Amino acid sequence: ELVFVRDIINYAKRYSAKSDIKDEDITAGILKGALEKIDAHSTYYTKEEYAKLTESLAGSFSGIGIYIDSHQGVIRVIGVIKGMPAEKAGLKNGDYITHINSQSTFGMSLDEASGFLKGKKGTKVKVEVFRKDMEKTPEKPLEFEIMRDNIEVETVSSQKIDDILVVTISTFNEKTFDELLKSIQKYEKYSGII
Repeated sequence: ELVFVRDIINYAKRYSAKSDIKDEDITAGILKGALEKIDAHSTYYTKEEYAKLTESLAGSFSGIGIYIDSHQGVIRVIGVIKGMPAEKAGLKNGDYITHINSQSTFGMSLDEASGFLKGKKGTKVKVEVFRKDMEKTPEKPLEFEIMRDNIEVETVSSQKIDDILVVTISTFNEKTFDELLKSIQKYEKYSGII
């Protein structure tokens, strides 16, 4: 069966309109598809994807300090990390990022946008934003020039409500367990934990 797969790939490469297809991209696609069919809990990562994954699990990186998603083909801010450069500059949840360094974000992947927003500490990124309350004057977006900094993501928060300790874990990374212990230890007495 592998010979059959090889023959189909060679045929597709020969007659494809795309001339810049790399063998490693084809191999990655085959492995991703195969693992998806074999086990829904397994994923194949390329070297670049694995580097991004380990960076996210480390809990720190250099960037502007926002969480993003894609909404109707445009990058949208869904979270601004407190005390980080984006918050200090004035970005808000719900802002639509229309351009990053003068490049349109329409149709841009989240990985690509994230790559443009992250960068070396002390470097600047220019972000153009459309904000919903600007609907009356949409011809000129808000412009922000934001200095990138080290972003430390706190994954655990806690508060005491009556006699109950309420602990919230926003995401998991290498630091989550230690943060959880510190969060619990800062309160001396409580009758239960949620």
